[in-house]
Amino acid sequence: MNNEIYTKTVSRWNAWLWVVVLGGVLLAQSGFAQPVRDYYPDGTLRSEGVSDTMGRRGEWRFYYPTGQLNAVEQYQNGLLSGLSVHYFHGGGVKSEEYYEVDVLTDSAFYYYETGQLHRSGVYVDGLYEGVWLSFYSNGHLKSRGTYHLGEPHGSWEVYREDGTLKQKGDYHHNLEEGFWQFYDKEGDVSFEGNYAQGKEVGKWYRVTKKGKRKLYQEYQ
Repeated sequence: MNNEIYTKTVSRWNAWLWVVVLGGVLLAQSGFAQPVRDYYPDGTLRSEGVSDTMGRRGEWRFYYPTGQLNAVEQYQNGLLSGLSVHYFHGGGVKSEEYYEVDVLTDSAFYYYETGQLHRSGVYVDGLYEGVWLSFYSNGHLKSRGTYHLGEPHGSWEVYREDGTLKQKGDYHHNLEEGFWQFYDKEGDVSFEGNYAQGKEVGKWYRVTKKGKRKLYQEYQ
């Protein structure tokens, strides 16, 4: 049937209850909290948890069509609340996030399939806030940057895969601002100059190996 989802529910009395959802509207439900299991068309378990008249509550588990664990999430009154962990097909942890009333908050961690940390930082009201770190798959730091209201805002450092510093400077509402320096593979400053609202301004210099500044270009 079009737009119909059949969810098999096991009650606390071990009796089967079929709940029909038509067009996203629940047509029948019990007032009691009950274990709920949802299945893929081939009969493979897709999700399981407990629901009541307010929706999902407590721990819910979600599975890939292969049967492997996809995610473990916490709910309260039908909304994400607490730790949410997602997994790769291979079983390793993909991400660890925290929710309050369905909104990302607090610390979050994202991983490569190898288990190596990929990114970490803090959410406030669902937006990046404060210092976020990003790593290469070899474990070396890729970037350290400050966010405000979800945008790069504040000091930033970017590194090469071998761990050497590539560039550093400040952002202001997602645009480069102020003095920036760029480094060569040996870790020495190679270029430097100023930005204003994301555009080069004033005199930019090339810096020699001996540390002497030579005018490279002058911007309006």
